Amino acid sequence: MRQTGVRIEELVELAHTSIRQYQRPNGEVIALLVIAPSNTNRERVVPMSAELFHVIATIVLRQTAHGPVPLIPRYDGHERVWTAPMPYLFQRQIGGVRRVTSTGTILNNLRRRCQILGETNPAFRGLHFTPHDFRRLFATDLVNNGLPIHIGAALLGHINVQTTQGYVAVFEEDVIRHT
Repeated sequence: MRQTGVRIEELVELAHTSIRQYQRPNGEVIALLVIAPSNTNRERVVPMSAELFHVIATIVLRQTAHGPVPLIPRYDGHERVWTAPMPYLFQRQIGGVRRVTSTGTILNNLRRRCQILGETNPAFRGLHFTPHDFRRLFATDLVNNGLPIHIGAALLGHINVQTTQGYVAVFEEDVIRHT
């Protein structure tokens, strides 16, 4: 979530078909993550950093270690329908049933990780991160590292640049660095 700005509902919708590549005219290959339409009903494409590509590749390798990735349906709580079976990236086995990881499971795992972090590092005790916090961090990093805000808005799936501006935290050292 931190490397993509993906919303939690978009995260659980990621499938193996979400991973694409683009080859530049000079032969360089760029890994892309295609995020299915969500709030704005528009698909977005996020270039993957080396770190994100490593994480995604690790997930794919674990899933394919014992054969092809199972195609499973997912219940979409917003649309109140079952999707067609797909090779979702985030699957888990519950007893004898394979399911797509739910948003509730992701929230619980994130809550547990925050608790563990607070136990091992007192400076983080009592902090709680939400999936949307990672989206805000992604937006802040994009803009504070010089990416034009309208491109950041497109990567986040925002139609209005002011929405993106509301996500971005501007720090004094960044203002000084860019003046």
